[in-house]
Amino acid sequence: MRRRQRRRRPTRELLPRSRARPLARRRLRSSVSPGQKEDFTHVRSLIDSLDGELLVQEEACLPLTVDEERVSISGVVDLVHVVPERVEIIDHETYRTRHTQSEYRKQLSVYYHVLSEWFDDRHVTAAIFHTAEGERTAIDPLSIEESRAIVRRTGTR
Repeated sequence: MRRRQRRRRPTRELLPRSRARPLARRRLRSSVSPGQKEDFTHVRSLIDSLDGELLVQEEACLPLTVDEERVSISGVVDLVHVVPERVEIIDHETYRTRHTQSEYRKQLSVYYHVLSEWFDDRHVTAAIFHTAEGERTAIDPLSIEESRAIVRRTGTR
């Protein structure tokens, strides 16, 4: 029987809202093109609306065993909003169309499974924040098995 490895906790400390908001704005501003002032305004409004603590651009790595081979899927979560009863993963999308939502679902599923283990005492949700419209879309994460099937099918090992 294999021992289950404990995934690492966040690399950065949870920041109180007063310290996190300026940092989140600076980091997220860099991903919004200069000609998209309205997008930045939406990002700023989102950040200002969040209570609780934030993690900004947090690395997440999900180890999986696929056909007896160990693989890791990793990425960087744009924003993690932490309040006592829940954790919300917010990844922003700067594209003007929503054709990439299925790809974002795969990406957010990885983040969901990692953060569900980090914060196993809280309800975890995932959403895409569309910067052009200033809207959040909830994402139903893939299961671990569905993620394995994608790795198997795409040969990403």
